[in-house]
Amino acid sequence: MDQAKQRLKMLSEEKISKALLKLGIPTMVGMLVSALYNVVDAFWVGMLGVVPLAAVTIIYPLTMVGMGIGMLFGTGANSNIARLLGSKEYGQVRIYSATAVFSSVAAIIIIVTLMLFNLDNVLGFLGASTESMEYARGYGSIFIAGLVVNVYDMTMNNILVAEGNSARSMRAMLMAGLANIVLDPLFIFVFQGGVEGAAYATLAARLLAAGMYTIYILWGDSYLSISPSDFKMSVSLYKNIFEIGIPFLFFQLLNGASVALTNVAAYPFGTAAIAAMGIVNRIMSMASNTLIGFIKGYGPLVGYNHGAGKEKRVELATRTAVRWSTAALVIFGAVCIVFSQSIIALFTQDKGAVLEIGSMALVIVAISIMPMGIQAVINNYFLAMGKAREGFILSVFFQGAFYIPLLFLMRSVWGLNGIIWAPLPAEILGTVMAVYLWRMDRKASVKLKDARASY
Repeated sequence: MDQAKQRLKMLSEEKISKALLKLGIPTMVGMLVSALYNVVDAFWVGMLGVVPLAAVTIIYPLTMVGMGIGMLFGTGANSNIARLLGSKEYGQVRIYSATAVFSSVAAIIIIVTLMLFNLDNVLGFLGASTESMEYARGYGSIFIAGLVVNVYDMTMNNILVAEGNSARSMRAMLMAGLANIVLDPLFIFVFQGGVEGAAYATLAARLLAAGMYTIYILWGDSYLSISPSDFKMSVSLYKNIFEIGIPFLFFQLLNGASVALTNVAAYPFGTAAIAAMGIVNRIMSMASNTLIGFIKGYGPLVGYNHGAGKEKRVELATRTAVRWSTAALVIFGAVCIVFSQSIIALFTQDKGAVLEIGSMALVIVAISIMPMGIQAVINNYFLAMGKAREGFILSVFFQGAFYIPLLFLMRSVWGLNGIIWAPLPAEILGTVMAVYLWRMDRKASVKLKDARASY
């Protein structure tokens, strides 16, 4: 357990900036590589034509279902595990980790079974047309079945990060991402698998990551467990996991719903509009996944130090994370704005409508993501501290209360331009809400501290 103890020492004593880099960079790299699954699929499938690309775009929101279930149990356990490690309750760490893994896999198996038995209805709901249905069915059946492995990987990734082992998580995701990059053209073109080949390549890559996670937990230097003997169906345990995990679940489901509804909203404007918006969403997933990766490193640092009573480290970590994430997103957004047409052109052979719609949408979305780091850090601050109510509000408000209503309202007024512009006011409103809740929480903390000092 020497390495595990060193990781805990890093959480409690390392300089905040260094600790954030040590925890955040591996998870950022890992999540960026994870986003490349979808970007690489879009790159190679785009060579098959606009209709196959639109079909793969239609399936993309289901990625959020897998991420939602994985984060429900993985992130819910992550926050609890970090605090339990801070209070040195190692037996509970084993129980939380094993229960999270077995529960997440059981949940996604049920969901996958229901989706596969109702595949055409699912695809129709997501916006598949008669033109794209055959491609969507072939890609979707394999992709949906592979969500079981995806959820296992996501849960394992989160619980490894909880004990400060983000480097191990990064290696698994990096190897899987590189495998997908190599296997995609092989399965699509060499083996002539077409869009189905892209789905098989993704599944094979995720199986590689699953194997690496399993080997480490079974034989590595870790406080975690995936032993059936540590699995406990406890009401209080699930309550603790769900309090933290449900906001992440809702965020991912609403994120998936917003992507799906964007496709539905774009449907009247043709296949080119759906394909263009799909390309933009996949490009933006690189920024959002990288941000999620950084936050996954930030969360355990906050949770551990809160559990250990080191509140000054919590506040310093939060302020540093806000500055760094905002600066990175501003740079990323600026690159997307300057090179918008060149970036979209990488993913399509169509130099007409897809390029025109996609490049305009990329500019607007690139501007809108610039303050996203503020929302993400504050949201995860609340969840890492065990303040589920505030975390739930922020998780739900951006997509559920702001983006989705604005999407259809602005489409009804401005048509396709309304769809393209909708993310910008939604992001502004979400950021204002996050800052307001953060300031209210800080005021409440100061009042509580003053009241305790008066006794």
